[in-house]
Amino acid sequence: MTRRRTVIGAALVAVAVVAAGCAGKKDERSKLPFACETKKCICIEEAEFVLRKREQVPVEWKLTGDAYCPKGYKLRLAGG
Repeated sequence: MTRRRTVIGAALVAVAVVAAGCAGKKDERSKLPFACETKKCICIEEAEFVLRKREQVPVEWKLTGDAYCPKGYKLRLAGG
C-alpha cells in the first residue's frame, strides 16, 4: 500500500510541475512585447519547414510601445 501511495504522489507532483511549466510559458509570451523594449527581438515565420530556414522580418511597433509581428510571424527573443 505504501508503494502505491508513493507512485500516486509522484504522479501528482509530475502533473503539477507540467501544469506550472505550461502556465509559465503562456505568461512569458504575454509579457514578450514589453520585454522587446529592452531586449532584441525578432519576428520569425510561424510555419516550420524541414528543408529551409524560417524567414525573419524586423519587429514592428505599436504607438503604445508594444512590439508585434506581421500576420504569419511570431515574436521571439533574438538568439533564443
